[in-house]
Amino acid sequence: MAIFEAMADTHVDNTKWVRTYDGMEAVGDWIILPGPDWVLVVILLAASGFSFWISISKTESKQ
Repeated sequence: MAIFEAMADTHVDNTKWVRTYDGMEAVGDWIILPGPDWVLVVILLAASGFSFWISISKTESKQ
């Protein structure tokens, strides 16, 4: 998924975010921006790398 996101021509983002008691809420307009969303690319790469590392790591079982 990170590869597809990195090759994207555009991405969608909001013009204004406000903090609420339980997180962030989009209150502005949704606009189309040129290029990929690099923050999402980095997050997806980190998640896939972590998942790969967990899948190949040795597990110890106490028997």
